[in-house]
Amino acid sequence: MAVRVGRGIFLLLLVPCTVTSVNFPSRNEIYTLTSILEDKLTEAFNESSHINELQTDVSWKDKVSISAVNNEYMVREMAVKISETFASKRFALQRIVDHLEAASETYKWSDELTLNSSQHILLKQLDEEISDVKYKYDAKLEARVNRSQSGVHVPIEVYEGWLWPNIRQNRDQDPIILNGLKWSSGIDAVFKQNYAKDPSLQWQYFGAQTGFMRLYPATTWHVPHELPDLFDARRRPWYIQGSVSPKDMMILMDRSGSVHGQTFTIMKFAVKTLINTLGENDYVNVAAFNETTGWVQNCTQTLVQANTANKKILFDAIDKLDDGGMASYSKALSFAFEALKNMEGEGSNCHKTIMLFSDGGTEWPQEVFDKYLKDNATNDIRIFTYAVGPHPIPTAVLKQMATRTGGQYTVITTTSGVRTKIQESYIDMLSEPLAQSGVHTNHYTSAYTNAVTEDLTVSLTLPVFNKSEEANTSKLLGVAGIDVAVKTLKDLTPFQILGPNGYAFVVNNNGFLVLHPKLKGQVTYLQDLPHVDMTELEGDSEAMKSLRDDMIRGHSGVKRAYTHVILDEAHLILYNGVNYAYAPIKDTPYSLAIVTLPESHHMQVKSQDLEKARDLKSSGVILAPWPYCNDLSMKEDLDSLEELIETILTNFTECNEDLVQGLLWSQEWMESLLRTWRQSQSSSNHIFDRTIHTRYGLTRVHPETKSHIYSDWRDPFKNPALRRGTISRNLVAIPHEDGILLSRPIYVQNSGISVPAAVVGVRFKPRFMNDLLMDNMGSGICQRDGQMVCFLLDDGGLIVASNQQHVGSGKPEFLGDVDPFLMDHLLSAKIYGQHTYYDSQAICSPAASNTSSAGVSSFLSARNPLIALGNMFLDLLSMAGYLQYIVYSAVMSLLTREVDSISEFGITVINNKSTCTTKGAIYYFNEHGFHESTHTCKNTSRKVIVKKMSDINAVLVVAEAPDVQCEVKPVPHKPVRDPGPDPCMLQERFRKPPAGCYKGSLPDPDMESSSSLPKPSFSGVVVFFMWFLKYLLP
Repeated sequence: MAVRVGRGIFLLLLVPCTVTSVNFPSRNEIYTLTSILEDKLTEAFNESSHINELQTDVSWKDKVSISAVNNEYMVREMAVKISETFASKRFALQRIVDHLEAASETYKWSDELTLNSSQHILLKQLDEEISDVKYKYDAKLEARVNRSQSGVHVPIEVYEGWLWPNIRQNRDQDPIILNGLKWSSGIDAVFKQNYAKDPSLQWQYFGAQTGFMRLYPATTWHVPHELPDLFDARRRPWYIQGSVSPKDMMILMDRSGSVHGQTFTIMKFAVKTLINTLGENDYVNVAAFNETTGWVQNCTQTLVQANTANKKILFDAIDKLDDGGMASYSKALSFAFEALKNMEGEGSNCHKTIMLFSDGGTEWPQEVFDKYLKDNATNDIRIFTYAVGPHPIPTAVLKQMATRTGGQYTVITTTSGVRTKIQESYIDMLSEPLAQSGVHTNHYTSAYTNAVTEDLTVSLTLPVFNKSEEANTSKLLGVAGIDVAVKTLKDLTPFQILGPNGYAFVVNNNGFLVLHPKLKGQVTYLQDLPHVDMTELEGDSEAMKSLRDDMIRGHSGVKRAYTHVILDEAHLILYNGVNYAYAPIKDTPYSLAIVTLPESHHMQVKSQDLEKARDLKSSGVILAPWPYCNDLSMKEDLDSLEELIETILTNFTECNEDLVQGLLWSQEWMESLLRTWRQSQSSSNHIFDRTIHTRYGLTRVHPETKSHIYSDWRDPFKNPALRRGTISRNLVAIPHEDGILLSRPIYVQNSGISVPAAVVGVRFKPRFMNDLLMDNMGSGICQRDGQMVCFLLDDGGLIVASNQQHVGSGKPEFLGDVDPFLMDHLLSAKIYGQHTYYDSQAICSPAASNTSSAGVSSFLSARNPLIALGNMFLDLLSMAGYLQYIVYSAVMSLLTREVDSISEFGITVINNKSTCTTKGAIYYFNEHGFHESTHTCKNTSRKVIVKKMSDINAVLVVAEAPDVQCEVKPVPHKPVRDPGPDPCMLQERFRKPPAGCYKGSLPDPDMESSSSLPKPSFSGVVVFFMWFLKYLLP
């Protein structure tokens, strides 16, 4: 085992003033003083921890065996388990689809249905405190559920009647919705049958193209605090991916002077909303045009993958657009056709579309169509056009463009219409080829946030097609799906074999992580989970890139890589030789990797007395969140612990034998140490508490009242003391909470092989550590606030002890925050190295921004809409050819409710928090173990001497106190909000496109589009309009 950190070391820094009479320590003196201090720390730990009470030789016990970890076997075994998990879900999903399609064949439409026709449960009407006895708490789903039937969710635009249908009190009384609920009501029997056959099933659902969703089992619907219910199944990752084949989408935005103001505001949000309907298998880019056409983001000269990072780059570029000039459709369309032509064989390599947003125009680009519709490379491109603004005219050209190329024409008059209009504008048409093929292809999503539990989940989905004889062509009815919680996949990890530094991760065909211990959730399900590439968390070395490519290709094998092992947000260790065993997960686009340290060993325990489980019932017991029994992952409550004990005693066959046997052994093995802690009162005046953390996930704390201090460490992977203990046998100093934890691992051995069984820790009070430093430095070198500045630092630059009055008495402090000069000097001297990183999963408070034309307010608030309506009506009377549409658009702008534009393309701020990217730095010991120098600043010199300790992760720093404050740039440490990596430097990564493309052929260009805006009776609109003005205008 080669660990490039040396042995644990403390650094002492002394900087004397040039006018001081205090003797600065020599090289020999600092070596001696460091050794003395190290001995004192070790002595204090041994006396307070009583670590020698623990037995280390288990060779005489036939109940314990130690063997080498077989990475390749483990990864194959776990891959098979994950594959089997999805296989059972595929059978259940197929039964759902078969039933729904059969129901569509025989269902007869009715215009006489009422709300009571299908006896459905509206989820959003269920009270959070459900009293109905049918609703029982389900530990697996972590919610009160009704397994007797499904619940129904209807989007707010549909349920509350936005847009034209709000002449009804409730849009869910619309015959389209009521018939959908009626014909799908029989699916509950299949949901229940599936659950009876496979109790591990979680959420089953069907999302209809008309907007409603059935969810089984029924449960209370969660809406983020103080927000409207903006959930729409059709905008969820599982629906987007399952409803239509991948797309290459070129978006054109009219930025001419005529779109100034309200129209440009609506257009920007409409384009963002459109981009958010795309998934990671789609490719997209945006160009803006007037007399000329150019990319909105100059760094992206082609279509890019529609992942969250690229979407954000495009959003930011769209926000910065301004308007002016005259529009040229011909130049814009030529630009778009060429961009798509250049994507031949790249991108999604399936549907090709141009999405043109404009307020109208008269230019007909005949030459463009003559050229590109006859070119075999571009004659399959559909154009979808959007007439945007309160009064877009003229629009006949836009409509004809769409009709000519088999696309669709859509009108968007207000911000409140954006979500619905964008959703309905192209999905139906592009999904038709898939429906006509009759092919049901399983789709597997990336990880995303579940809308009910807000846990990370993946979905397995299938499209559902309309098989009715009355349908003149196959249509997409919707998408059926089954959730698999990411935690379910994680629980298949052999935790007890891997050890604290081992873990599993899963990537998909795009290289994005589906499972990883550092994959985070978001503020709410309304926010898209960032697409996190494997290299973002595992490093972007050539070895990692090679591993990533192999996994995407479905290869298997073992690779060893030099990498940094990040222990927590402030510490890492450079490690030479981390093992990655990897294998594909059969019948899925996923690939699994298991990460272990080299020469890892597994301790297996057998034949433990199950009655010992009763001893676990204590307030001082902390258990890892692992599935010890019956898929029951431990929580921090006593009920969960009691349930585990009961299962071990009465139904042990439902438990993970290896994990539980190790747990019971750990409890018995540490009992003598716990007894000594209870009896011992020595040294209690200078310590807070003592702890022991075992490899089987058991943590005990004394006194028990301090258990909450270590709750964040209950998962061994998040326990830096336990993780360090499997890498080095040295004493470790860890600033934790308001104290300093000294810890050391305990290795047990059998037949000459040893394995770390636990880590014992003592959390000392800061005052004791500071006194220990000052009392053992000799000759008054480190007197309190004297002429010497003394620091004892850990390997992350955190202060362990100091002679400074204002330092080291509270939460862990970073030297760069206390004395940036010294930290900068230690970096220059290569005592420390620096690792900077980006975190695209961070949660931040929203950054201040200036209001622009794309601000958050609806344009309706900018002026009196009634006066505007009257003026617009008078201005447009002369334009009889468009009067019918214009009056309709104007009336719609009054009838629709006012909604913040920010809601139209996805909530970004919830409870004053939002997804963001941060940049931080972690420090680690570099190669140099000793340093002595004199630093000059502002005609003043400071001596500095530094010595690492040999058996502790600490360094002693002694420096002369400065006469003046030297100016030095801040030393970064804590993560801060950052724009992220330069988008111009981002490179396209290898990916494997999903199998199957169903895009069909373009319809006859002469065929009239059936999807144009439905127009109400002109006479009815005028009568309504005149009545409106007569009674409401002053």
